[in-house]
Amino acid sequence: MRDDTRGRPTGGGTADAQATLFRQLLSRVNDAGSRGVQLSAHLMTLYALARRACGPIVECGVGSGFSTLALLAGAAEARRPVTSYDIRPEARDAARRTIGDGPEGDRLAHWTFHHKASHEAAADWSDGTLGLFFLDTTHFYSETRRELEAWAPRM
Repeated sequence: MRDDTRGRPTGGGTADAQATLFRQLLSRVNDAGSRGVQLSAHLMTLYALARRACGPIVECGVGSGFSTLALLAGAAEARRPVTSYDIRPEARDAARRTIGDGPEGDRLAHWTFHHKASHEAAADWSDGTLGLFFLDTTHFYSETRRELEAWAPRM
């Protein structure tokens, strides 16, 4: 894993290993009942979008790391890096627990985490080369609007 750096991923697990991990995650999520069904559909969508991304993938709002894992699994197949931002420094550790690590390689090799607010993070991406942007932060109108205004020029 890289921390607070940008660039192409180096090393790491294979796309097959990421897909296997993702299937295991979906199995755990589906065991959670009706809420799990909604989350499972959300994760499948993120996975599919990440597989088709034509550039770097940015995630704002990490939470417990389920979406991060879906993005990483799809990104591994597309050979794209995933950069995540969250205002909570503990989000990195929560995501690391969800993502895990296995003998087939470092599942975090394609992931960079930054402890930074989403609207501030937009300044890190002035080149407009994003392949996928996923925003899942506070869900408050004023904050979401501020984030979208900051990121829109980068799309």
